Amino acid sequence: MKPSEIHNLSAADLSKELSKSQAELLKAKLKTISKESKETHKLKSLRKHIARLKTVKALSKAA
Repeated sequence: MKPSEIHNLSAADLSKELSKSQAELLKAKLKTISKESKETHKLKSLRKHIARLKTVKALSKAA
């Protein structure tokens, strides 16, 4: 999801996307730990995506 798309989401959609991304990050971590997946680069991109979502959510609360 592009940053411009994130800014256009409603508060409810932001919360849904955030919880979905956090669950996906947990699954990716578990797969990496158990050596099922060698795609460790996904962890970094998911963490950044979650940070973007949290930032937009905080900005929308402040406005």
